[in-house]
Order: sequence, then structure tokens, then C-alpha cells
Amino acid sequence: MAGVTNRGKLREREIVLTNTVPAALTAWKIHLCTSASLPTADTNTLSELTQVANAFGYLQAGYNVPRSTAGWDSITEDDTNDRARALLVDTLVAASGGSIADIKSIVVADANATLGSREIYYYWILATALTLLDGDSVNLKDFILDTEEAA
Repeated sequence: MAGVTNRGKLREREIVLTNTVPAALTAWKIHLCTSASLPTADTNTLSELTQVANAFGYLQAGYNVPRSTAGWDSITEDDTNDRARALLVDTLVAASGGSIADIKSIVVADANATLGSREIYYYWILATALTLLDGDSVNLKDFILDTEEAA
């Protein structure tokens, strides 16, 4: 399940309608979070979630994604289904020296220097938690973000 947080919706409108770009939005950061607390539309900051352990190849500082067309594989308009669709750039996560366990959600946040204060814009909740064993890797590929009008 994918979603846009209410904070993300607010910031999108501020950017589009008033050209006000938050200072911390210099880049996007991808974070992997556990099943301890799942993101919802009401999630505002990374401090409300539990990241996977800062070890074995995963860095809690997050994976850097440019805030440009390089950060998204595609952004399209779909008039048939009344939505806009964006595909997040592919991001490789590899376990080294141990396991990266209980990956249940992926979030996209701003690049605030204070980790817990990073604002969550977008999120994906996996159907089942993922564990990467030592030497395993996964390519976070084509995570879809749809924006559609409510019926």
C-alpha cells in the first residue's frame, strides 16, 4: 500500500501554490522502517517511526535521491484513470556482515539535518516484512506513487 502523508500534501501545495520550498528539501531521503510503527497519512516526521537497525549495510542517514527528474524514473498524467503517477528511482539495498531484518515500510523524507525531524512525504507498506541475510540484496524498483481524486 502506498500513500502520501498529510504533511506531504501540505508541502506539495506550498511548493506549487506559493513557491515556498522548505529549507530541508534539498534532496529526498529513503528510509527503511520496521513493523513496530507503520506510516499513515497522519505521520509527520521520522521520529514517529522505527527505522531498521543502523548496521550491516543499512545507514539510518537514508539513501539519497535527487530532488529532480533524476530521483524519479517517470512522472506521468493518466487521464483514463484520473491520476498522476510517479515511479521512484531504483535503489539497491544490500546486507553485509549480518542481516537487515523486519523491513516493513519504505518512506521518502526531506533531508533535515536532524534525523528525527525529517518530514515524511510518501510511504509504501510491504505486504510482508522483508529480511535481507548477509550477502543478500534487494532493488527497490519502480515503487509507484499515484495521486488521484477521491470519487
